[in-house]
Amino acid sequence: LFRHDSVVLSNLIDPFAPDWESVVDTEYLEEMILDRRQVFAVHIDIGLSQDAAGIAIGRINSYKLLPSTKYFNERTQEFVEVTDIRAPVYTIDGVMQVKAPPGGEVDLELLRDLVLFLRGELNVKWGTCDSYQSVMLLQSFRKARIRSGVLSVDTSLAPYSEVKMAIKEERLLFPRNEVLWRELRELEKSKDKVDHLPGGSKDLSDAVAGVVY
Repeated sequence: LFRHDSVVLSNLIDPFAPDWESVVDTEYLEEMILDRRQVFAVHIDIGLSQDAAGIAIGRINSYKLLPSTKYFNERTQEFVEVTDIRAPVYTIDGVMQVKAPPGGEVDLELLRDLVLFLRGELNVKWGTCDSYQSVMLLQSFRKARIRSGVLSVDTSLAPYSEVKMAIKEERLLFPRNEVLWRELRELEKSKDKVDHLPGGSKDLSDAVAGVVY
C-alpha cells in the first residue's frame, strides 16, 4: 500500500496541498482490497527521540483451522495451548518507516493527515499509538470516528507472541520491506519484553505487532 520502505514525509508532502499518491499506491487500493468495508487497524510507533516512527495498516483477511496453537495469557503471564481453533489470518497491507529530517523530528501532523487520508479510502476502525506523547493523534482519530487509544507492545509479551505464532503458522502476510525484515530477524526476548539489538531498531516491527494485536 505504501510506495516507500522508509521516507522523510516532510520532504515529499506539502501540508497545504498534500499529494498522498506519492506515498500511497492507489492501484493497490483498487486491485488488492476488493471489499472496502473490511475493518482495518492502524498502529503508529513513535520513537522516544522522535527521530523515526513506524506506521502499519492491516486487517483480518480470513481464518485458518488449526489443530492446536498457543497464546500468551496476560492475566496469568503464561502461554496457554488451545486445540481445534479458527485462528485469524492477518494481512499487513502497508508498513513504512517515517524518518525525521536532519536535525528535526518526525512531523506528527503529517502522520495524522496520512491516517485521515486512509480513513477516507478504507474502513479504518481502530487506531492506536504506543505512548501518551501522541495525544494529538488520538484526538484526531476519535474525531474521525476511529476507535483509538494507547497500546504499548513493550509492556506485555502478548502482541509479539501472536506475531511469532502467526508467522510460524503462515497466518501473517506482509509486504516486502527490507527494514521490517531486518528488524524481525534481529528481535530478541529480554526478560519480559521483546527488544532490538544494540544500535538496532524496531519501529516497523512494533507497528506490525500493534496492528496484529
